[in-house]
Amino acid sequence: MATATDAEILPPDAPWDVPRRAHEVPARTAGRENAAYQPNSEQAKTGKAKETKASEHRVVSFWTRSEAFFSNQGANLATLALLIALDICMATWGVWEFTAPHWTTESKILRYTLPIARGAGRLVSWNAAVLFVTSSKWFWTWVRSTPIQYAFPVDKVMPKYHRLIALTIVIAGCVIHTVPQVVNYATEAIVINDGGPVWTFGAGFATLQLLITGIILLVVFLLFFATTLEKVRRSTIGFRIFWLSHVFGIVSAIPLLIIHGTQRGYPITVYFLAGPLVLYIIDVIMRRVRHAAREATVVHISAHEDGEDRVTKLILQVPGWRYSAGQYADIRIKEISVWEWHAFTIASAPNDRGEATFFIKAAGRWTGALWELANSATATDAESGSTAGIVGASLRGGFGAPAQNFCAYKHIVVIGTGIGVTPLLSVWHHIVDETRLLMGDESFHNAESPASSPKSVSTWNATELSELPLTEEEQFVLDHGDIAFTDILGFERVRRTTMTLRARVAFAASILESMTVNICLFLISIMLETLVICVWIFEKGVASAAIEIVATLLVLFIYVPKVILSGASYGKRYIVSIIFVMELAIVAMTVASLVASIADAISPSRLNAVLYFSFYGVYSVVHTVRIFFIYYATARPPELFEAEDGWYPEGEASRPRRSIEGSRLSVDPLDHDFSLQGIWVNKTYTGMSWAAEDLAESARSLPRSFSLRLYATRETPETLAQLDPFDRPRCGPQHELIAGRPDWHKIMSAAILRAHRGSPNHGSTVGVFYCGAPAVARELQSVAHRVTAEHLFAVKNQMLRDKQVQMCTCRVLVAKENF
Repeated sequence: MATATDAEILPPDAPWDVPRRAHEVPARTAGRENAAYQPNSEQAKTGKAKETKASEHRVVSFWTRSEAFFSNQGANLATLALLIALDICMATWGVWEFTAPHWTTESKILRYTLPIARGAGRLVSWNAAVLFVTSSKWFWTWVRSTPIQYAFPVDKVMPKYHRLIALTIVIAGCVIHTVPQVVNYATEAIVINDGGPVWTFGAGFATLQLLITGIILLVVFLLFFATTLEKVRRSTIGFRIFWLSHVFGIVSAIPLLIIHGTQRGYPITVYFLAGPLVLYIIDVIMRRVRHAAREATVVHISAHEDGEDRVTKLILQVPGWRYSAGQYADIRIKEISVWEWHAFTIASAPNDRGEATFFIKAAGRWTGALWELANSATATDAESGSTAGIVGASLRGGFGAPAQNFCAYKHIVVIGTGIGVTPLLSVWHHIVDETRLLMGDESFHNAESPASSPKSVSTWNATELSELPLTEEEQFVLDHGDIAFTDILGFERVRRTTMTLRARVAFAASILESMTVNICLFLISIMLETLVICVWIFEKGVASAAIEIVATLLVLFIYVPKVILSGASYGKRYIVSIIFVMELAIVAMTVASLVASIADAISPSRLNAVLYFSFYGVYSVVHTVRIFFIYYATARPPELFEAEDGWYPEGEASRPRRSIEGSRLSVDPLDHDFSLQGIWVNKTYTGMSWAAEDLAESARSLPRSFSLRLYATRETPETLAQLDPFDRPRCGPQHELIAGRPDWHKIMSAAILRAHRGSPNHGSTVGVFYCGAPAVARELQSVAHRVTAEHLFAVKNQMLRDKQVQMCTCRVLVAKENF
């Protein structure tokens, strides 16, 4: 039976598993609401679309809004802040090298231009090194298989951070560094061949060599930038220029940067590049070993056309090849190019045959040529396709992508727009194959099993808990709550006037432990420490020490009360936990930093400064690990949560699990606490024909927890009524072909409600995986923040009405990849 909270989100006739019509814009109102959904130029920049009447904003508290925001964006903000801080420190170091008193000049021009040029040059050298780290595909694929993925924004490394770092190099090298040097040469502040050395290891300036290498680097950087523009890459020969400029540009840029950046015998660029370059070389070797190029057999190729959209279906087979659902692979078609490799998402489920299906949209020279080959093959044999005209194909991969992490969630929403449906196809078919395997084994599909009954409730003895007095519920939370993350929102749901003293203390501790406070403290610490380093570089010892004292006192102001309050609230559970060890280390390192900073203020010395930076550096590392534990406590896979807490749903602890080859599902798809929703949005249904029929066929006889919805935004209900691909006698009403656009707010509200119903006492995370246009991705992120905050606010009100305490940590996380 739906609770009062359910009624606020869903209509009363919605079934428990897949709320019908709770997450779509009705066809009769689609025309009116299309304008609200379609982002205009301003909305595309902000990611905020107009609110519809169905998604009116609810008033939520500060903590629900802030925790939802920092849960989704905190790691990204922290990473960006760290990158910016390192850039500022490197630029400051470069500026310092050409400032008085350790470097002087009689030229009034060089007094200003050289510090600016050197600071920008240091930025180029540093970011060139970081760029190699972001380019290590095998390394980041490996990171996705570790717990680091839950706290570090791996999905943003490529291409977001990669592009941001590359743009920093272009701006710093081609503008900030070049303009002052042009001024120097134009005003003859620097004279070519003024008797200086030819090589940069000399005591003076090798002006001719610097001019030549600088001009070549300028051309290389501008070529990099120009070929990365989308219009250039998608032109007839644009991608070849893009690929060649990267290959030959990198080969030439590294030695040029080393030569150009070496002055007075110190090859600074080498120092920066050594570690990342070794990592990149190892990464390339591992890619060649683990993901070596293999000759593939073209099993099927066909061309599909719908107006301006042209799609190639390509099935390749490599015996013994393994990949995971959601990953991508590199393809080379020798008939088109012997050298070019292009990355495409795998659209099929892992299988023992070594087959991989790709759907490739013609959007450029290479993809257009592939479609022409497929079209000629389709004309030859329209029924099964043909390999005629294709000399050979090669395959390498698979490589990590955001969608491959679907296996960490019990509640999954996979969204694709246009050709971005390919991750959805892979994940959907993989889970469907797994489900059918389990449904075919009677030992795994017993209708009388408590675990498979829709009425069984996966909670911490929920019946007994609901009968406890309020003070005993608080005791339950304090005795069984997750020490890694005490959940401020759980305590916020209780009226302050009804809290016991111990609960009030725990509430205060949860504020200091919240994601909001920790991320803000981390950001402020980075800002202050950056300021300390910059001031210290310019040998302002007293000022640096003063900022050091402020930075350390701020940390102590947060963590000393946190340790005391947590100890008073949780007692022995806290004292014997790894969380206490980390927080005690934070306090100890901060106190040591404070002592060193005070000593540095009284008697400035290099030793005191080194001690301060050492202690504060250890604090920063431990604090980073502490924040990771907070993320891990709320985003870790369900089976880890249950195993670590020693809790399983009734009958689950001994229930056997089984999976097909390549499966990494962490939950049973037949469990009532599981849901999968696939959403494909396209302009027309005919534009989906190359995959819609196979999707519709796969939806036959699936549990009600599976939902597949195809949205045709430019079709009418009357037209789609004649094109419905679903076998209605065997497909439930949750599988639909819909005219209009989806209402993302209702979709995510329904998904988070399903997650809450399955785990009402500790919550569950909804994993949303999107591939498509960036404007929709920004809208999904914004809606996810709002829905999470609204849900927690609704749960709080429900708990106040029922006088219960529930540790709900439900949230919606969006992982996106853009094409």
